[in-house]
Amino acid sequence: MDVRLYMFDGSNACLTAQLALAAAGIEYRAVQLPPGAHAIAVRALGFRGQTVPALQIYGRKILGSKAICHAVAELRPESGLLPDDPQLRAAIEHAEERGERFQNALRRLMYVSASYDRTPVRALLEGTAYGRLPSPLVGLATRGIVKAATAAHNAKPERALADIDLVIDVIAEVDQLVRDGIMGGEVPNVADCQLAPNISGLALIDHDGRLGIREHPAWQVAERLVPRYPLDTTLNVPEPWIARMQAGLAPR
Repeated sequence: MDVRLYMFDGSNACLTAQLALAAAGIEYRAVQLPPGAHAIAVRALGFRGQTVPALQIYGRKILGSKAICHAVAELRPESGLLPDDPQLRAAIEHAEERGERFQNALRRLMYVSASYDRTPVRALLEGTAYGRLPSPLVGLATRGIVKAATAAHNAKPERALADIDLVIDVIAEVDQLVRDGIMGGEVPNVADCQLAPNISGLALIDHDGRLGIREHPAWQVAERLVPRYPLDTTLNVPEPWIARMQAGLAPR
């Protein structure tokens, strides 16, 4: 098989790449890399960077979910990932860009919350090769990865409320795009692929339904593509975050 996706489970960006490949009908081999050590592996594989997802496809090496989605759309223009209509394409690409910002904000919130409760990160690691290690070593790896990822993504408690506001704003935008028929349709586009994993990821915070995320039109995007978030855990966040989200996500 000439197509390989280097990734690790639990990464929303990797799930975005998987959704795009599936939408385009491109078969691929998923190569699982260990979280944290993936940066070294990606470099060693000849990619010009150290992030996942990393796609090797027909002799090309492509890094990042957005670049992968666009490369796949280019290879399979009939897939509908990127429409021909200029205005519709512009709206979808703008939503995709907002989806990237949403992903980064949600990632920062997850890492800040992990500094209080590392359970979700440990659950992620236990589903990888780390899960074969003795429990104390998994704990050490969890602490190390949380510390490194928090620094790498500039995740800070003082910016949490601003990140929450961005998440709220993007959900409102996606709500309207779903109403307008631009997102959440039968044929997924690059914006659907970018946002579905991240909207679904909010269910880790809204595990008790207090935020009402499932009542939003935006949830249709997640429900169609990622109806159940692949990480079987919950994300316990500070009560001020919940209050901010409840206020922002209340019906408008």
